[in-house]
Amino acid sequence: MLDAYTILLAVHLLTAVVWVGGGVALNVLAARALRSDDPARMAATLSDVGFFGTRIIPPASGILLLAGIGLVFEADYGFDAWIIFGLLVWLFSGGMGTGFFGPESARLRDLVSAQGQTPDFNRRLSRLVNLSRLESGLLLLVVVDMAVKPGL
Repeated sequence: MLDAYTILLAVHLLTAVVWVGGGVALNVLAARALRSDDPARMAATLSDVGFFGTRIIPPASGILLLAGIGLVFEADYGFDAWIIFGLLVWLFSGGMGTGFFGPESARLRDLVSAQGQTPDFNRRLSRLVNLSRLESGLLLLVVVDMAVKPGL
């Protein structure tokens, strides 16, 4: 029979795979679209990024957080530095997703559809991609952090 810790850990890991793996995959797709110099492909990719970023990542990250908090209490970890780091990156990612990635992806999709690749579009897209890569890097560090559990 599965205990609560095992179930919570499985849910936590599965949602991390969806969230972090999805973010890395979106970065790869965005890089391919950027190299294509095809406004229609860029608009489609930005639309897909927007869909994934608003419909898949928020529920996955929310369930991940709840399962993680459950793990802290179930295993009696306490809120050590490695858990605080994960929580801070979770907050950063959620804030960036809600406040920047989602809205900016939609604006860029509309801009490239209407005007093609303008210098303003390219500058803004470059900023979006660079911040997204930073976020993915931080999330990958959290995966390592959670696996290693420094100080435990």
